[in-house]
Amino acid sequence: MTERAFDREFDFLCSGLQTAILPTTCSYGRAAKIISIYLKTSVVLTSKGEAAICDVIHPPIDSILLKNLLPTLPNVSLSIEAWTQFEREDYWKLVDAVRKNGLLFNWQLEVYWQPAHKIGV
Repeated sequence: MTERAFDREFDFLCSGLQTAILPTTCSYGRAAKIISIYLKTSVVLTSKGEAAICDVIHPPIDSILLKNLLPTLPNVSLSIEAWTQFEREDYWKLVDAVRKNGLLFNWQLEVYWQPAHKIGV
C-alpha cells in the first residue's frame, strides 16, 4: 500500500471512529491514537516491523513523542499536551511537517518516544 493510499484509509477510519462513538466526544487525535495503537499491536509487533505495510503505519502520537519531536520541526506550533484535542487539521499539519523534514511518518518515529523513568517515586 502506498503512503497516500494509507493516509486516505487512515483518515477515513479516524473520521468513522469519531462518528461511531457518538454521543461521546472523541477528538481526531484520540481516534488517530486508538487506530495507531491497534495497528502497532496487530501488525507492526506481530510482523516485527517487517510487513510491507509497516512502512506506512502511523505512530501513536502523545505528549511524550511530541515533546521530543517538535523541537526538530521548524515553524510548527502545536501544543504537546493538546494531542488529545487535535482536530483533523492539527494531525495532518504534524504529518506534513514530519515528512517535509525528511522523516518517515511511520512507527519508526517512536525513536522520539523517550519517557523519563523515575525509580522509587
